[in-house]
Amino acid sequence: MKLTHTIIFSLLLLAVCTVAKRLPTHEVLPAPVLIHPVKGNPNKYIAESVWYGNGYSDDEKVDAIFKCKPPVVVNATSQPMVFNDRRAFFELTVPDSLFS
Repeated sequence: MKLTHTIIFSLLLLAVCTVAKRLPTHEVLPAPVLIHPVKGNPNKYIAESVWYGNGYSDDEKVDAIFKCKPPVVVNATSQPMVFNDRRAFFELTVPDSLFS
């Protein structure tokens, strides 16, 4: 009786393992955005966006997008890149009215 149960269980396990397919996982892990002031211009800043991840090939194309609420202006809000670059830089312009 134990042999029969073992054989049936083994066949069931084999059937489940061959039918179930693994789904490919894609994961992007963004790091905190770093904002650096531009020397000589108090209204300009550089925002650095860094990411890590798995499931993507190094030459896979991605779009790095950065958005801010008005009145802050982002120059080149969307940048076509490849995943292996793992960082993008955006120039921000902050008007004087926000500092007063």
